[in-house]
Amino acid sequence: MSKKDVTLVKRYGKAAFSNFIESGNLPKVLEQIEQIDAIVKDDLMGFFDSPVHSLKDKKAALETLKNSEVDEHLYGLLNVLVENQRFSLMKEILKYITECSDELQNVLRGTLVSYEVCEEDVLKEIKEEIEKTYKKNLILHSQVDPSLKAGFVVKVGDTTVDASLKTRLMRLKEELMS
Repeated sequence: MSKKDVTLVKRYGKAAFSNFIESGNLPKVLEQIEQIDAIVKDDLMGFFDSPVHSLKDKKAALETLKNSEVDEHLYGLLNVLVENQRFSLMKEILKYITECSDELQNVLRGTLVSYEVCEEDVLKEIKEEIEKTYKKNLILHSQVDPSLKAGFVVKVGDTTVDASLKTRLMRLKEELMS
């Protein structure tokens, strides 16, 4: 993403976030952001970004969201993005809004990738350690990746802790090869 796009994401995101807070609909909007993120795939993004389709066609497609139970302020944001030909930034703007909300609520998001499904007590222990370190509430998503062989990888923000056997074996191989 270009520097200009980053600036635009922040500008649209801050304005929308303030609007959602003032309207008192932030929790509802955050739920809808997750739904929209899941619905809007590459094909639909291509439709809204394409110069082949007219603004009228794009607005008509967006109108289907308005008729569902999408928050009026969220619909307004999406409509402005279509009108200003900035819909390609939509996912990044919605992500930025979620990050602003997390910051406001003292929440941190992370991912735990493990060789097999982690037991609840192990997940709880890892979560508590991370929360203690960052002094924030953690929303930890877990995933399974059998290629890790054993162990796990935790990603929180810009920090990654790799305690997987796969990485240890790769490092050992590198050491033996040098």
